[in-house]
Amino acid sequence: KNGNELHYNQRGELWVKSQTAMKCYYNKPDLTAKTKIHGWIHTGDLAEIDENGFVYIWGRLTDKVDLKDGNSIYLFDVANQIKTYDYIDDAVVLSAPTQDHQKRMVAHIVWSQKFTNNEKVNYLTEMNEELRQVLPEELVLYAYAEHDGMLPYSPTTLKKDKNKMAKQTIGFIQVIDGKLTTIEL
Repeated sequence: KNGNELHYNQRGELWVKSQTAMKCYYNKPDLTAKTKIHGWIHTGDLAEIDENGFVYIWGRLTDKVDLKDGNSIYLFDVANQIKTYDYIDDAVVLSAPTQDHQKRMVAHIVWSQKFTNNEKVNYLTEMNEELRQVLPEELVLYAYAEHDGMLPYSPTTLKKDKNKMAKQTIGFIQVIDGKLTTIEL
């Protein structure tokens, strides 16, 4: 935050400086001025470097939910927690603002195999209970969107298509009264 170099294994914004770094954004001088400062490219990526010089990119700095106490929760950290369960192959977590400004999240998930609805209820209930213990009380994991085989990818960037997933409003599931229920956001 203060522009200071961090120690090994600490997370912060990745800055890059080299002879081959970008010169500018084409016809976007304002964006260039925000991104390229004193020759350093501010990538917008949250990263850490280990003692061997390996760079680990965790995600985008903007992929977070700001909390009342001034702290933030990074959505990729929640997704990584979800991916620790054997029954989940992949996950992306996005914020889903509500009309009453409550902070809630939705998770897009890929199951590791075909499960019955009863098994899904058990797994989602277990996961929700464990996530409630580690997430701040004001943050709610509201619903899940199931994807078959893999999450949507952008054909141009070959990255997970978070924009497409963020536009999804139907086909979400919740466990309500011990039953799997389809809801609309």
